[in-house]
Amino acid sequence: MKVVLDTSVYVAGILNPSGGSGETLRLWRDEAMFEVIASLQLFDELLQTLRKPKLQGRFQPSDPEQAILSFQQTAQIWPDPPDPPQATRDLNDDYLVCLTVSSDADALVTLDNDLLVLGQLQRMDGSRVLVVRPGDLLAWLRDSGLK
Repeated sequence: MKVVLDTSVYVAGILNPSGGSGETLRLWRDEAMFEVIASLQLFDELLQTLRKPKLQGRFQPSDPEQAILSFQQTAQIWPDPPDPPQATRDLNDDYLVCLTVSSDADALVTLDNDLLVLGQLQRMDGSRVLVVRPGDLLAWLRDSGLK
C-alpha cells in the first residue's frame, strides 16, 4: 500500500506520538507497513510549519531539519506538480491532490477538512483514490490483516 501523508498528519504525529497520526508515522517508519509518497514541496511546507515559533520546543528532535531528513530518507520522492489545477477550497492543497492522483498512491491521508470533504479523487484512467483520516488508514491496515 502507498499513501500520501498531508503536512497535518506529520505535524500531529510529531506533536502527539501516541495519537492516530503518531501511530501512522510509527507504522510507516518503524514497521514499513506501507510506503509514503512525498514531494519536495510537501517537505518544504512541513519545514515551514515546524519552524513556526508556536511549535518550537514541542517535539523531538527539536531541530525541524532533522525531523524532515528522517522522513525524506524513508519516503518515495515524486516530482512536484508544475502547475496543479484548482481542485480544493484551499489552493495551497491543490499540489497534494495532483501528487496523489499522478503517483501510484492508494490514499491521501490528512486531517485537513478542505481535503477530507473531497472523499475521493479520480485519476485520468477512472480509478479512484480515497481521501482519509489517519484513523481510517489504521482501520484499513487492521482490517486487511497488515496491522
